Amino acid sequence: MGAMAPSRHLCQAICFCVVLQIVSSKLSYHTAGDILHWYSRATFHHASKVMFEDIKFHKTSLPVATLTDFTKPGNDTRPVAVLVFAEHAREPITSEVAIWLSKVLVQDVDVMLGWPELSRVMGELHVRPESIKQTLQQWSEEVLSKLVLKILPVVNMDGRLLLEQGDLCRRKSASGVDLNRNYPFAWRNTSSSSETYGGPRPLSEPQSKHMTELCTRWKPKAFVNVHSGEWAVYTPWDSRTSLGAGLPGDMAALIKQMGDLCGCIAGPAGAVSGYLAFGTSMDYMYSQLHVPYPITIEVYGGGREGKLQQGEHNADLSSFKVTPIKRTLRGARGLLQTPSDREEVAVPYNNSKVQPYSGCFTMYNPLLASDYREVIARWVVIMLTMLRDIGAS
Repeated sequence: MGAMAPSRHLCQAICFCVVLQIVSSKLSYHTAGDILHWYSRATFHHASKVMFEDIKFHKTSLPVATLTDFTKPGNDTRPVAVLVFAEHAREPITSEVAIWLSKVLVQDVDVMLGWPELSRVMGELHVRPESIKQTLQQWSEEVLSKLVLKILPVVNMDGRLLLEQGDLCRRKSASGVDLNRNYPFAWRNTSSSSETYGGPRPLSEPQSKHMTELCTRWKPKAFVNVHSGEWAVYTPWDSRTSLGAGLPGDMAALIKQMGDLCGCIAGPAGAVSGYLAFGTSMDYMYSQLHVPYPITIEVYGGGREGKLQQGEHNADLSSFKVTPIKRTLRGARGLLQTPSDREEVAVPYNNSKVQPYSGCFTMYNPLLASDYREVIARWVVIMLTMLRDIGAS
């Protein structure tokens, strides 16, 4: 009898192990275990700045890191900024942004200082190479003195573990739900076979349920949801082709600055992305918890998806039609009512499992060392400048 062919998932699992190291021999993606370990150790090595809790619930968990300056009085009254990463399993580059941002915030910057990509990005902000370390230190101290950061580096933990076992195309959680379609605003009842299946009901998933409970308690000033699949900076609405009303007066300047630094599309998600998304965390946090700074970031797209062409510019937020929040809180019917702009396009790519497994990974995550460093350096700097502006406002 001939040797049995290896299963596709076994081949994918082997491929994922290679992917972890393919960036370079000295630079690799972190596993979920690596990420939990780093934050756990950070509570000892940087006790004045980091606290960490891995909230356990049925079959999965929700890791939450708190970063602020605990040595200064008033950390109980500082505004909270919530940063959410890896809501979709196949986007591990977002967790990489989370952990490198956290390293910079605790001033563990020696590795990044050797990256030419960091020098290039900081140069765009007129920071000279010899001043980069001091500048990052000043920015980090400023952010942690004015804000309490709640960093959730891997929201979709059970989906992430399946990714690491070889399911490189997995977007949804282990229970088959798109966590970013499971929130009770403009939620849609769709087929469970859809890549954007929002679950049998809003907040059916423990991850989204706990997220809403935590944010209700934290009352965040900012909610930043970090994804990949394109390069972009988005504001509400996800579910309408218009701009959300009542955003802070400095939001237009902030979004323009972020769009300029990433060289990517920036504006109301439903108006500039080319598709609508229903039941998302950003729309929920904005419309129901009234978070002043609701932002979605897309940190990488294969084929430079979302990058502006030479000579292109983003429209100012003031140029978009404004749609106010409908605060219909009398029962679920108002919350679940779907806007009638147009149907959602699931994602800008066809990422079904019939594709070669490598394609799924590279559409959402860089493989070359230089591309990896570019994504990390650029978005760490962009997010630091964003947090400085939010903390100062």
